[in-house]
Amino acid sequence: MSQMLLFLVFIFISTFALSAEKQNRIKCSILGAEDKVYYFDTQSKRYRLSVHEKGRPRTSLSRQIRQQVTPIEATKKVSYSFHIDDRTEVSVDMDTDTNRGTGEIKLRAKGHTKKFDECEFIAATNDNSI
Repeated sequence: MSQMLLFLVFIFISTFALSAEKQNRIKCSILGAEDKVYYFDTQSKRYRLSVHEKGRPRTSLSRQIRQQVTPIEATKKVSYSFHIDDRTEVSVDMDTDTNRGTGEIKLRAKGHTKKFDECEFIAATNDNSI
C-alpha cells in the first residue's frame, strides 16, 4: 500500500514538474483551401511552415527568425513578435495558463494581414526539424 501511495505521489510531482516546464514551441494555423501550420521555436529562434493541400503535405520550409518577447505585467500573458524576413512579421499573444493564444501574420509585400485560426503552446519533442 505504501508503495502505491509513493508511486502516486511520484506521478503527481512529475506531472506538476512537466506542466511547470517552460513552453518554448508555439503552433499557429490558418485553415482554408490550403492549411498552413506555423511552428515557432522560441528557444532556438527558428520557425517551420507546413502547407497541406487537401490533407496531403505540399511543402515545408524552415528558417531562422528574429524575435521579441514582451511579458504583459500583472497577467500570465506573453506577447511574441517574430520577424520571418524583411516583408513578413508575426505577432502572437499567448496565455500561459491556458496554453492558447491569438495571433496574426502581416504580409507587407501583399499589403494585408491574416489572423491565425488558433495558436497553442505544444510540448517539446525530439523533433529537431524546426
